[in-house]
Amino acid sequence: MTSRHGSAGRRSWLVPLQAALATLALRAAPSVAHAPVSVPRARLCSSTKGASLAEVLVALAFGAVFSIGAAALAITVVTANAKSKSMDIAVYLAHDRLEAIRNTAFASVTAGNFPSEGYGTIRVGSPAVAYPDHQRSVSIQDNTPTPGVKRVVVTVAWQGGRVNAEMLVGR
Repeated sequence: MTSRHGSAGRRSWLVPLQAALATLALRAAPSVAHAPVSVPRARLCSSTKGASLAEVLVALAFGAVFSIGAAALAITVVTANAKSKSMDIAVYLAHDRLEAIRNTAFASVTAGNFPSEGYGTIRVGSPAVAYPDHQRSVSIQDNTPTPGVKRVVVTVAWQGGRVNAEMLVGR
């Protein structure tokens, strides 16, 4: 029986190394003739038996964590896009109402001329486009902040929030 550091132990790891060096030498200088090295195939491939169960489970765990992260990111992006769209529509509807008030004579700028619009009742443009998910209201305060000036606040709300836009109208 040979010891771990004996000649038999040295030969077992030397054989694959010699085969690899011989292959490299053939690739580096193909014009030089070398005697073929006979290396038992079993020795070259004995260490590659496939992935162990632990390696497969670790790979699956990494894949699951990555997939969960990607799904959470996708959900966040879709939700943020929906909120952004609702806010853009609300700002548009508020500015549309402010523009209508700006084009109205000072004496006609009253809450009665610009009534509140509930969900499903807002139509804007030509042809009319409906905005069923938003509601709009107008608040008009006379002589605020000074006499002869009206403070107009337009509020547009939807399920996720609200937008206020205001302006001062004077004679």
